[in-house]
Amino acid sequence: MVESEEIRTVIERILTVVPDKQLYTLIPTHLGDPNLRLEVIARNILEERHPTVLWNVRPFNTFNFLHAIYCQKLKELQEIGFNVVIIVYDKLVEKTMNIGDIEKYDFELAVNNNITWILNAGLKEKNTEFLLESDLWSFINFKNFAETITSLAHLFKFDPNLLNRERIASVIMDNLCEIYYEDLITCDIVLTGDIDAQQIWGGLRRETYDTNLFKDYSPPLVLSFPILNGIDKKPLTTYKNDNTLSIHHKEGKLKEQINNAQEDFLENLIDFLIIPYCGINKDKVKYSHSFKELKTRASTEEIYDIAYENTKQYFNRIR
Repeated sequence: MVESEEIRTVIERILTVVPDKQLYTLIPTHLGDPNLRLEVIARNILEERHPTVLWNVRPFNTFNFLHAIYCQKLKELQEIGFNVVIIVYDKLVEKTMNIGDIEKYDFELAVNNNITWILNAGLKEKNTEFLLESDLWSFINFKNFAETITSLAHLFKFDPNLLNRERIASVIMDNLCEIYYEDLITCDIVLTGDIDAQQIWGGLRRETYDTNLFKDYSPPLVLSFPILNGIDKKPLTTYKNDNTLSIHHKEGKLKEQINNAQEDFLENLIDFLIIPYCGINKDKVKYSHSFKELKTRASTEEIYDIAYENTKQYFNRIR
Protein backbone atom coordinates (compact mmCIF):
# COMPACT_ATOMS: atom_id res chain seq x y z
CA MET A 1 0.00 0.00 0.00
CA VAL A 2 1.33 3.43 -0.96
CA GLU A 3 1.92 5.65 2.09
CA SER A 4 1.08 9.35 2.17
CA GLU A 5 4.69 10.20 3.01
CA GLU A 6 5.86 8.44 -0.16
CA ILE A 7 3.32 10.39 -2.19
CA ARG A 8 4.53 13.69 -0.71
CA THR A 9 8.12 12.78 -1.55
CA VAL A 10 7.27 12.13 -5.21
CA ILE A 11 5.24 15.36 -5.43
CA GLU A 12 8.23 17.27 -4.07
CA ARG A 13 10.43 15.69 -6.76
CA ILE A 14 7.96 16.73 -9.47
CA LEU A 15 7.94 20.28 -8.14
CA THR A 16 11.74 20.45 -8.33
CA VAL A 17 11.23 20.70 -12.09
CA VAL A 18 9.73 24.14 -11.32
CA PRO A 19 12.58 26.57 -10.51
CA ASP A 20 12.28 29.00 -7.61
CA LYS A 21 12.27 31.93 -10.02
CA GLN A 22 9.08 30.55 -11.63
CA LEU A 23 10.49 30.10 -15.10
CA TYR A 24 8.23 27.09 -15.17
CA THR A 25 4.85 27.02 -13.46
CA LEU A 26 2.51 24.13 -12.76
CA ILE A 27 -1.04 25.47 -12.89
CA PRO A 28 -4.43 23.77 -12.33
CA THR A 29 -5.66 24.68 -15.83
CA HIS A 30 -8.36 26.77 -14.16
CA LEU A 31 -10.05 23.64 -12.83
CA GLY A 32 -9.92 22.30 -9.29
CA ASP A 33 -6.90 21.76 -7.07
CA PRO A 34 -3.60 20.88 -8.80
CA ASN A 35 -2.48 19.04 -5.69
CA LEU A 36 -5.25 16.47 -6.18
CA ARG A 37 -3.98 15.75 -9.71
CA LEU A 38 -0.40 15.62 -8.44
CA GLU A 39 -1.42 13.03 -5.84
CA VAL A 40 -2.88 10.81 -8.56
CA ILE A 41 0.26 11.24 -10.67
CA ALA A 42 2.53 10.47 -7.70
CA ARG A 43 0.55 7.36 -6.79
CA ASN A 44 0.82 6.09 -10.38
CA ILE A 45 4.59 6.61 -10.32
CA LEU A 46 4.92 4.68 -7.06
CA GLU A 47 2.84 1.86 -8.53
CA GLU A 48 5.05 1.91 -11.67
CA ARG A 49 2.19 3.08 -13.89
CA HIS A 50 4.08 5.75 -15.79
CA PRO A 51 2.18 9.04 -16.22
CA THR A 52 2.55 10.89 -19.51
CA VAL A 53 3.85 14.34 -20.38
CA LEU A 54 2.93 15.62 -23.86
CA TRP A 55 4.95 18.02 -26.01
CA ASN A 56 3.48 19.35 -29.27
CA VAL A 57 6.17 20.41 -31.77
CA ARG A 58 6.34 21.63 -35.33
CA PRO A 59 9.22 20.23 -37.39
CA PHE A 60 12.19 22.52 -36.81
CA ASN A 61 15.34 22.81 -38.89
CA THR A 62 17.48 23.94 -35.98
CA PHE A 63 18.10 23.06 -32.35
CA ASN A 64 18.69 26.05 -30.12
CA PHE A 65 18.68 27.15 -26.50
CA LEU A 66 14.88 26.96 -26.16
CA HIS A 67 14.76 23.41 -27.51
CA ALA A 68 17.52 22.52 -25.06
CA ILE A 69 15.53 23.85 -22.08
CA TYR A 70 12.42 21.92 -23.13
CA CYS A 71 14.40 18.71 -23.50
CA GLN A 72 16.12 19.18 -20.16
CA LYS A 73 12.76 19.51 -18.38
CA LEU A 74 11.40 16.42 -20.16
CA LYS A 75 14.54 14.53 -19.15
CA GLU A 76 14.02 15.53 -15.52
CA LEU A 77 10.42 14.31 -15.62
CA GLN A 78 11.52 11.00 -17.13
CA GLU A 79 13.98 10.54 -14.29
CA ILE A 80 11.05 10.85 -11.88
CA GLY A 81 9.02 8.21 -13.74
CA PHE A 82 7.18 9.91 -16.60
CA ASN A 83 6.84 8.71 -20.17
CA VAL A 84 7.14 11.41 -22.83
CA VAL A 85 4.93 11.61 -25.92
CA ILE A 86 5.96 14.07 -28.63
CA ILE A 87 3.47 14.88 -31.38
CA VAL A 88 5.27 16.18 -34.45
CA TYR A 89 3.06 18.32 -36.70
CA ASP A 90 4.25 17.16 -40.09
CA LYS A 91 2.11 16.80 -43.23
CA LEU A 92 -0.82 19.03 -42.32
CA VAL A 93 1.52 21.69 -41.00
CA GLU A 94 3.63 21.43 -44.13
CA LYS A 95 0.68 22.52 -46.27
CA THR A 96 -0.37 25.54 -44.24
CA MET A 97 2.33 26.62 -41.77
CA ASN A 98 3.87 30.04 -42.07
CA ILE A 99 7.50 29.51 -41.10
CA GLY A 100 8.42 33.16 -41.32
CA ASP A 101 11.85 33.97 -42.68
CA ILE A 102 13.03 30.35 -42.66
CA GLU A 103 13.31 28.88 -46.12
CA LYS A 104 11.21 25.87 -47.04
CA TYR A 105 12.95 22.72 -46.05
CA ASP A 106 12.56 18.98 -46.32
CA PHE A 107 10.01 18.09 -43.65
CA GLU A 108 10.89 14.40 -43.59
CA LEU A 109 14.54 15.26 -43.03
CA ALA A 110 13.54 17.81 -40.38
CA VAL A 111 11.44 15.24 -38.51
CA ASN A 112 14.30 12.71 -38.54
CA ASN A 113 16.72 15.38 -37.32
CA ASN A 114 14.31 16.41 -34.58
CA ILE A 115 14.08 12.86 -33.27
CA THR A 116 17.88 12.50 -33.30
CA TRP A 117 18.50 15.84 -31.57
CA ILE A 118 15.83 15.26 -28.91
CA LEU A 119 17.15 11.80 -28.00
CA ASN A 120 20.74 13.08 -28.00
CA ALA A 121 19.61 15.73 -25.51
CA GLY A 122 19.27 12.94 -22.96
CA LEU A 123 15.73 11.63 -23.28
CA LYS A 124 15.42 7.88 -22.78
CA GLU A 125 14.40 6.21 -26.01
CA LYS A 126 12.37 3.49 -24.29
CA ASN A 127 10.33 6.12 -22.44
CA THR A 128 9.90 8.48 -25.40
CA GLU A 129 7.29 8.04 -28.12
CA PHE A 130 7.22 10.15 -31.27
CA LEU A 131 3.85 10.43 -33.02
CA LEU A 132 3.41 12.10 -36.39
CA GLU A 133 0.26 14.14 -36.74
CA SER A 134 -0.33 12.49 -40.11
CA ASP A 135 -0.28 9.08 -38.39
CA LEU A 136 -2.85 10.25 -35.85
CA TRP A 137 -5.17 11.06 -38.73
CA SER A 138 -5.11 7.46 -39.89
CA PHE A 139 -7.60 6.65 -37.12
CA ILE A 140 -9.32 10.01 -36.50
CA ASN A 141 -12.91 10.27 -37.68
CA PHE A 142 -13.02 13.58 -39.54
CA LYS A 143 -16.76 14.04 -38.93
CA ASN A 144 -16.25 13.65 -35.18
CA PHE A 145 -13.26 15.98 -35.31
CA ALA A 146 -15.23 18.62 -37.24
CA GLU A 147 -18.17 18.44 -34.84
CA THR A 148 -15.86 18.72 -31.84
CA ILE A 149 -13.89 21.66 -33.19
CA THR A 150 -17.03 23.46 -34.36
CA SER A 151 -18.45 23.24 -30.84
CA LEU A 152 -15.37 25.10 -29.52
CA ALA A 153 -14.97 27.56 -32.39
CA HIS A 154 -17.12 30.27 -30.78
CA LEU A 155 -14.36 30.85 -28.22
CA PHE A 156 -12.22 32.23 -31.04
CA LYS A 157 -14.93 33.88 -33.14
CA PHE A 158 -13.87 31.30 -35.68
CA ASP A 159 -16.00 30.55 -38.73
CA PRO A 160 -16.57 26.76 -38.70
CA ASN A 161 -17.49 26.92 -42.39
CA LEU A 162 -13.77 27.39 -43.06
CA LEU A 163 -13.03 24.00 -41.55
CA ASN A 164 -11.34 21.60 -43.94
CA ARG A 165 -8.32 19.35 -43.99
CA GLU A 166 -6.15 21.98 -45.66
CA ARG A 167 -6.76 24.68 -43.05
CA ILE A 168 -6.65 22.86 -39.73
CA ALA A 169 -3.08 23.98 -39.02
CA SER A 170 -3.88 27.70 -38.93
CA VAL A 171 -2.96 29.66 -35.80
CA ILE A 172 -6.43 29.24 -34.30
CA MET A 173 -6.76 25.67 -35.38
CA ASP A 174 -3.41 24.76 -33.85
CA ASN A 175 -4.87 25.36 -30.39
CA LEU A 176 -8.09 23.54 -31.18
CA CYS A 177 -6.22 20.57 -32.64
CA GLU A 178 -3.93 20.35 -29.64
CA ILE A 179 -6.89 20.02 -27.28
CA TYR A 180 -8.36 17.32 -29.48
CA TYR A 181 -5.07 15.40 -29.71
CA GLU A 182 -4.49 15.88 -25.99
CA ASP A 183 -7.67 13.91 -25.26
CA LEU A 184 -6.57 11.14 -27.64
CA ILE A 185 -3.27 10.81 -25.79
CA THR A 186 -4.83 11.12 -22.30
CA CYS A 187 -1.77 12.89 -20.93
CA ASP A 188 -1.16 14.02 -17.36
CA ILE A 189 0.98 17.09 -18.08
CA VAL A 190 1.28 19.27 -21.19
CA LEU A 191 4.53 21.13 -21.83
CA THR A 192 4.16 24.50 -23.53
CA GLY A 193 6.32 27.58 -23.94
CA ASP A 194 3.66 30.04 -25.07
CA ILE A 195 1.85 31.96 -22.34
CA ASP A 196 -0.89 33.09 -24.73
CA ALA A 197 -1.54 29.53 -25.80
CA GLN A 198 -1.55 28.49 -22.17
CA GLN A 199 -4.27 31.01 -21.37
CA ILE A 200 -6.28 29.97 -24.40
CA TRP A 201 -5.92 26.33 -23.45
CA GLY A 202 -7.26 27.12 -19.98
CA GLY A 203 -10.45 28.48 -21.52
CA LEU A 204 -10.68 25.58 -23.92
CA ARG A 205 -10.30 23.06 -21.14
CA ARG A 206 -12.97 24.72 -19.04
CA GLU A 207 -15.37 24.73 -21.98
CA THR A 208 -14.50 21.12 -22.76
CA TYR A 209 -15.01 20.13 -19.13
CA ASP A 210 -18.23 22.10 -18.57
CA THR A 211 -19.89 20.82 -21.75
CA ASN A 212 -18.71 17.22 -21.22
CA LEU A 213 -17.41 17.36 -24.77
CA PHE A 214 -15.10 14.40 -24.18
CA LYS A 215 -16.33 11.51 -22.07
CA ASP A 216 -14.57 11.33 -18.70
CA TYR A 217 -12.39 14.31 -19.66
CA SER A 218 -9.73 15.10 -17.05
CA PRO A 219 -7.69 18.18 -18.00
CA PRO A 220 -3.94 17.81 -17.53
CA LEU A 221 -1.64 20.05 -15.59
CA VAL A 222 0.38 22.56 -17.62
CA LEU A 223 4.12 22.95 -17.37
CA SER A 224 4.53 26.33 -18.97
CA PHE A 225 7.26 28.78 -19.57
CA PRO A 226 7.11 32.51 -20.16
CA ILE A 227 8.84 34.53 -22.84
CA LEU A 228 12.61 34.66 -22.43
CA ASN A 229 14.74 37.41 -23.90
CA GLY A 230 17.64 36.60 -26.17
CA ILE A 231 21.06 38.12 -26.57
CA ASP A 232 19.55 41.21 -28.21
CA LYS A 233 16.84 41.55 -25.52
CA LYS A 234 14.17 40.46 -28.01
CA PRO A 235 12.05 37.34 -27.27
CA LEU A 236 13.62 34.00 -28.05
CA THR A 237 11.87 31.67 -30.48
CA THR A 238 12.47 28.09 -31.57
CA TYR A 239 12.70 29.16 -35.23
CA LYS A 240 15.35 31.88 -35.22
CA ASN A 241 19.03 31.64 -34.34
CA ASP A 242 20.15 35.26 -34.59
CA ASN A 243 19.62 36.13 -30.91
CA THR A 244 20.30 32.76 -29.32
CA LEU A 245 22.71 29.81 -29.33
CA SER A 246 22.21 27.08 -31.91
CA ILE A 247 23.51 23.73 -33.04
CA HIS A 248 24.26 25.37 -36.39
CA HIS A 249 26.59 28.01 -34.94
CA LYS A 250 30.24 27.29 -35.63
CA GLU A 251 32.69 27.76 -32.77
CA GLY A 252 33.62 31.33 -33.72
CA LYS A 253 29.99 32.44 -34.02
CA LEU A 254 29.04 30.62 -30.82
CA LYS A 255 31.78 32.40 -28.89
CA GLU A 256 30.74 35.75 -30.40
CA GLN A 257 27.10 35.20 -29.39
CA ILE A 258 28.05 34.34 -25.81
CA ASN A 259 30.47 37.27 -25.53
CA ASN A 260 27.65 39.60 -26.65
CA ALA A 261 25.18 38.18 -24.11
CA GLN A 262 23.98 40.20 -21.13
CA GLU A 263 23.93 38.81 -17.61
CA ASP A 264 20.24 37.77 -17.64
CA PHE A 265 20.82 35.57 -20.71
CA LEU A 266 23.92 34.01 -19.13
CA GLU A 267 21.99 33.37 -15.92
CA ASN A 268 19.28 31.42 -17.76
CA LEU A 269 21.90 29.56 -19.81
CA ILE A 270 23.88 28.47 -16.77
CA ASP A 271 20.94 27.79 -14.42
CA PHE A 272 18.74 25.87 -16.83
CA LEU A 273 21.19 24.14 -19.15
CA ILE A 274 24.85 24.14 -18.16
CA ILE A 275 24.54 23.25 -14.47
CA PRO A 276 21.91 20.48 -14.86
CA TYR A 277 23.28 19.01 -18.09
CA CYS A 278 26.90 19.96 -18.72
CA GLY A 279 28.19 20.75 -15.27
CA ILE A 280 30.98 18.19 -15.47
CA ASN A 281 33.38 20.25 -17.55
CA LYS A 282 34.58 22.79 -15.02
CA ASP A 283 35.11 22.31 -11.29
CA LYS A 284 33.65 25.72 -10.53
CA VAL A 285 30.44 24.73 -12.31
CA LYS A 286 30.38 21.24 -10.88
CA TYR A 287 30.23 22.57 -7.35
CA SER A 288 27.94 25.53 -8.05
CA HIS A 289 24.17 25.22 -7.81
CA SER A 290 23.22 28.50 -9.45
CA PHE A 291 24.53 31.39 -11.51
CA LYS A 292 24.51 33.61 -8.43
CA GLU A 293 26.67 31.11 -6.56
CA LEU A 294 29.02 30.83 -9.53
CA LYS A 295 29.48 34.62 -9.53
CA THR A 296 31.00 34.37 -6.05
CA ARG A 297 33.54 31.79 -7.25
CA ALA A 298 34.55 32.93 -10.72
CA SER A 299 35.48 36.15 -12.47
CA THR A 300 33.38 37.59 -15.28
CA GLU A 301 35.93 36.39 -17.83
CA GLU A 302 35.87 32.88 -16.36
CA ILE A 303 32.04 32.79 -16.44
CA TYR A 304 31.98 33.66 -20.14
CA ASP A 305 34.60 30.98 -20.76
CA ILE A 306 32.59 28.42 -18.78
CA ALA A 307 29.46 29.33 -20.76
CA TYR A 308 31.24 28.94 -24.09
CA GLU A 309 33.09 25.68 -23.34
CA ASN A 310 30.04 23.94 -21.89
CA THR A 311 27.64 25.17 -24.57
CA LYS A 312 30.05 23.96 -27.25
CA GLN A 313 30.26 20.59 -25.51
CA TYR A 314 26.47 20.40 -25.27
CA PHE A 315 25.83 21.03 -28.96
CA ASN A 316 28.58 18.57 -29.91
CA ARG A 317 26.64 15.92 -27.99
CA ILE A 318 23.39 16.86 -29.69
CA ARG A 319 24.94 16.46 -33.16
